[in-house]
This record gives sequence, structure tokens and C-alpha cells, in this order.
Amino acid sequence: MAGLRGGRAGRYLVQAAIASLYAEAPTYAETDWPQIVALYDRLLSLWPSPVVALNRTVPLSMAQGPTVALAQVEALDQDSRLSGYQYLPAIKADLLQRLGRTDEAAVAYRQALELTGNEAERTFLIGRLTERETRDA
Repeated sequence: MAGLRGGRAGRYLVQAAIASLYAEAPTYAETDWPQIVALYDRLLSLWPSPVVALNRTVPLSMAQGPTVALAQVEALDQDSRLSGYQYLPAIKADLLQRLGRTDEAAVAYRQALELTGNEAERTFLIGRLTERETRDA
């Protein structure tokens, strides 16, 4: 995006650039995760928000691994502004699952389920929890 090169891009342009990288990736595996993390870094400098910081952990986990991202999620878990925010335990659950920490992942999936009222999200989370329990059986 040419508007980013000028150095005066606002948060909406940076958000558009992030969305563009997701949309333009030929496949999930070919997504430019490091570039998305860099754009989130820029977005955080423009809009310091715990939600932006949490959103950044998803591409970070793909660029640098779930251990690095989980450390940041756990730090954000201490931020009272994210108390009751259903995506924090959902992201944490996914990272824990990817690290093979299945019991902790189940707890986090259940926390996310308690916090969400969205039926599609509930179905997804139940599926992930059931998937995990089926593998452990």
C-alpha cells in the first residue's frame, strides 16, 4: 500500500493493510505472517490498545511460534481491560492446544464458552473442545 510508505498512515490505513495481506495470501501457509506482525506493531504505536495487542498475538504465533505468543497472551491476561473479553481465553486455548498442553487448553476453551453469546463462536469452541476430548479418549 503506497499510503504506508509516506510514514503518516493512520490506524485505518494500517488496518486495511493487515486485512489486505490476509486476503491476498494465496494460501494460509503462504500468508506473510512477519509482515502482518510488523503492521500490528505499527498499529499498536498509533492505537495502543490491549485488543490490538491481543490480535497481534495470532500472527505472532505463526511467525515466531506459539510459545512466544502465549507469553504475550498471559501478560495480557493480567490487563483488567480484557477481563471478560471472550477472545483472550479462546486465543490462549488455541496456543495451549498447539503446545500440547491439552488440560490447560480445555480450561481456556471452557472460559471462552462461558464468555461468548455468539452461536457460531459457541459452535466453533464446542467443536474444538470436543475434538480435544476425543483425541484424549
